[in-house]
Amino acid sequence: MAIFSELAPALTGRIIARTGTGTPRHTILESLGSGVAMLDYDRDGDPDIFSLGGGTFGPTGLPIGQPPTLLRNDGDGKFSDQTAEAKITAPAFYSHGVCVFDWDRDGFPDLLITGFHGCLLYHNQRDGQFAPVTAAELGIVADSWFTSAASGDFNADGFVDLYLATYVDWSPTNDPPCLISGRRDICPPAQFNPLPDRIYLGTADGPFRLAEGPLRPSLPGKGLGVVVADFDLDGDSDIYVANDTTPNALYKNEANQRLVEVGLSSGTSLGLTGGPDGSMGVDSADTDGDGLPDLWVTNFERESFGLYRNAGDLLFQNVSLPAGIGRLARTYVGFGTAFLDIDADGCEDLFATNGHVMFQPRNAPRKQLPILLHNEAGGRYRDVAATAGAYFSSPHTGRGAAVGDLDGDGDLDLAVTHADEPLAVLRNDGRPAGVVQLRLVGTASHRDAVGASVTLKTNRRRLIRLVKGGGSYLSASEKTICFLLPETEQPQTVTVRWPAGNQEEFSVPPAGGFFEATEGAGSLKASTHAASVASTGLPGGVSPK
Repeated sequence: MAIFSELAPALTGRIIARTGTGTPRHTILESLGSGVAMLDYDRDGDPDIFSLGGGTFGPTGLPIGQPPTLLRNDGDGKFSDQTAEAKITAPAFYSHGVCVFDWDRDGFPDLLITGFHGCLLYHNQRDGQFAPVTAAELGIVADSWFTSAASGDFNADGFVDLYLATYVDWSPTNDPPCLISGRRDICPPAQFNPLPDRIYLGTADGPFRLAEGPLRPSLPGKGLGVVVADFDLDGDSDIYVANDTTPNALYKNEANQRLVEVGLSSGTSLGLTGGPDGSMGVDSADTDGDGLPDLWVTNFERESFGLYRNAGDLLFQNVSLPAGIGRLARTYVGFGTAFLDIDADGCEDLFATNGHVMFQPRNAPRKQLPILLHNEAGGRYRDVAATAGAYFSSPHTGRGAAVGDLDGDGDLDLAVTHADEPLAVLRNDGRPAGVVQLRLVGTASHRDAVGASVTLKTNRRRLIRLVKGGGSYLSASEKTICFLLPETEQPQTVTVRWPAGNQEEFSVPPAGGFFEATEGAGSLKASTHAASVASTGLPGGVSPK
């Protein structure tokens, strides 16, 4: 079973996502925490780490932002702080979420930061530096409490779109005191009203435009996590939103013309008790090998984490109990989460970081153990965290989580943020026998190819992976597709269904390897983990400044 070791603790020990001043003000703003992203910002082939700084309160009591940190990866388990060199400064607003996408289609990823009444884009200048682009310049009205964001292309015009999840109507002037056992603590979300989520559509000129009519989200909720992918494998990008104490939303994309909310009829909006859960983190993968993407969500204490198995046509069944997940301790408050194959058997395992939102919780500790669920094949899970290394044996106030291949060995590693605790970077010390990694590059589709599905055919079976936007909680994982195989299994072909609607089959060498799949290229381009630097954008790309 996988063992994870912590990388660069002397460096990451100084990187802390703040929730306030150090002395709790007991506002619900302090409960959410902040996220983390993995992205190859300098296109040297090694995923780097971007960790948000959260926020604090100014002298007048208004929330203000704390500086993020950009860690450059040298590919050998060593990182350097490049925040100042990259010209990244603190956002003015209290930050929560980070979303990674190629805004101007130049091959270099950009960073969108979301938070309390704020959005800011760090625009990648392709020289190791970023330039700030304000919400107004992006066409985004930053007048709401934004949490997670996810990218996709919901109208299939080739330009990246954004789903912005929003939380509740708390403000410094709407901050009622809530007493728990006679002491002030975090108010529950039920104390506040939900806010409407927003979709912003990309344009050829650069700025986004607010989606109206059939592409506008229709279900107000207390949104925390959101993931975008093709859940029904019909060729367009659907959206699943984890809402806190309100029903989760599932938006079916109908031919890139309209979004229809089907959460209740699909079976994914409610928990095991028949009511809405306090949902935070979210992800999607084929957990049982039937070729259909399932949905996963982390929840609040005294609620089971939710695994919704896909029966086809966007109909799901909650299988948390038969999958062994219902037996997890009901004291967990789950946040950042991700599917990853921890033991190179081709099956998707699960990570979740946990931590209470209350400063003085009554039913469970504030610091909680993370979980690592091994897929026993067929979609039944067993928690193996106790054998996964020192990090998993210590409790934390977990919040954000992202995955990516930090050391170039093929398997996926972890970056985890905590509330008022240092960032943790965890390397999977396994050495997989067979690796097929794919970085998809859209041409007719938008460049990031969110919404694509990739099927690997081997000499034994077929495995499916999705290119996803968003996912986890307030965080962004690397978008590279990763298949791990045991020694007895050899890859044969990969089939990519692109968001633009076309489908391509590529031959894969029996030894596997690292590849780039460009839409319309006809064959895979072999690459080392250190990818060649992209110097030009795609034909028709825009370069907004």
